[in-house]
Amino acid sequence: MSTDYTVMGEGDNPKERLINQLHAQVNTSTPSPPRFPEIRGLCRKCENAHITRRQYDEMPTIRCAALSSWHRSDMVPHDIMECTEYKQRGQASRGG
Repeated sequence: MSTDYTVMGEGDNPKERLINQLHAQVNTSTPSPPRFPEIRGLCRKCENAHITRRQYDEMPTIRCAALSSWHRSDMVPHDIMECTEYKQRGQASRGG
């Protein structure tokens, strides 16, 4: 009785091929463009900002959680360059 053994070469396994393809795509991918590129100010990266875009409106709406507590309207313009309530997303809060 003869047993036929086949040796699989590198990449012959479908799982290994898929992993190699995914690694190749990740290593050659280009960075994605920033979300909401029309927002030029700080709000795009601020943790206090809530940015929404309506289905038929090209420009997004920015609402600020920090401003809503003391300001009549929480909607802010797209070009805020300085803000005392700015907190970058993912930034650790300062202990006080």
